[in-house]
Amino acid sequence: MPLLDASKDIEFSKKFMVGLAIILKKGIHLNMIHNLDRPFKEIILGLEGWIPLYMTGQISPYYFKENTGKLYSNIECISDNIALSGTCIANNINTTRIIVTNKQEDINYYKENAKVLLKRANNLM
Repeated sequence: MPLLDASKDIEFSKKFMVGLAIILKKGIHLNMIHNLDRPFKEIILGLEGWIPLYMTGQISPYYFKENTGKLYSNIECISDNIALSGTCIANNINTTRIIVTNKQEDINYYKENAKVLLKRANNLM
């Protein structure tokens, strides 16, 4: 979802921040790889929201130097017990497909993907 669109949806923003607060309150550490190939307004808006969260020390921000592609947009969220993976045609949120799984075989697959992505990512701060 384009960040500017998401920021206009107050309910989405509240739910997203409450979800992050619950994760942080549980003491869970997050590795977040950001997409910096966005309009300047979206980058600034994102930083305004994320910098206070980085200051907790529980979120490590990363980014990719190279352009990661314009055809698809992807999301992967992985924990020890569950994995969420989603994809859509870039700039067409109506084509989004999200899969949530608790199968250990799938979780292991997504964890390996995450390890490779983090190796390729650069520290944002």
